[in-house]
Amino acid sequence: GKDTPVTKEEQMKVLWEERQKCKAGMEGNRPTTGGPYCNQSWDALICWPYSKPNRSVRVPCPKYVHDFNHRGYAFRECGPDGEWLVSPHTNKTYANYTECSKSPKLQKRPDSLFEKVTKLYTVGYSFSLASLTVALAILVYFKRLHCTRNYVHMHLFVSFILRAIFVLVKDAVLYSDDAIDVNDVDSTLPEQLGGPLNIDHGQRNTWTCKLAMSLFMYFMATNYYWVLVEGLYLHNLIFISVFSEKKFLRWFIAIGWGTH
Repeated sequence: GKDTPVTKEEQMKVLWEERQKCKAGMEGNRPTTGGPYCNQSWDALICWPYSKPNRSVRVPCPKYVHDFNHRGYAFRECGPDGEWLVSPHTNKTYANYTECSKSPKLQKRPDSLFEKVTKLYTVGYSFSLASLTVALAILVYFKRLHCTRNYVHMHLFVSFILRAIFVLVKDAVLYSDDAIDVNDVDSTLPEQLGGPLNIDHGQRNTWTCKLAMSLFMYFMATNYYWVLVEGLYLHNLIFISVFSEKKFLRWFIAIGWGTH
């Protein structure tokens, strides 16, 4: 069956705790017999035990790692000199996690519904951004189109342009660090968790996340305010006999951008 969904922070916390257990048990598990041994070590996912040279070490895929195939095994090779074998491609200690993948024959999973929807609205916002930019450029370039009505339209276009931009920025900030990289977990755990008892849930990226979300929500609100301004402008144009467009434009701008 499927694992119970967990957040990235919850998974990182579990990995932190397992790493602490591994490091705490290193001295107690040290071999008493002589000769070279591959040391007990933590590779960000598994605590590998001490091993005699020229042996292949097999460890069950850890149950504490979400969405692993927990019936499989991970493998590591202890070299003849008592050192774990290193991958020539990465120059790092190599472990084979092929069996831990839920789909060993299909390393790349098909896109989830969420990913497909994200791609769909990203394309939509990109087209919207391009078309609005062209429309705004036309209104700005041709001076004959400069009037209060079109000034209101221009502000409305700008608000939608900024909304589209910050939708893309928001996604880039929120989802760029979504996956847990096996090679980076061990080094990022202390900063992301602040230790086993002081979890800060990714303090390094908190301010960028808050800023991106705040600006996204602000420009989304300005869209509605500028639609309201469009309605107010038409109302005043129709129902107010003496209507000073330039005078009201200042108030429209204040309402539209929320500066009142």
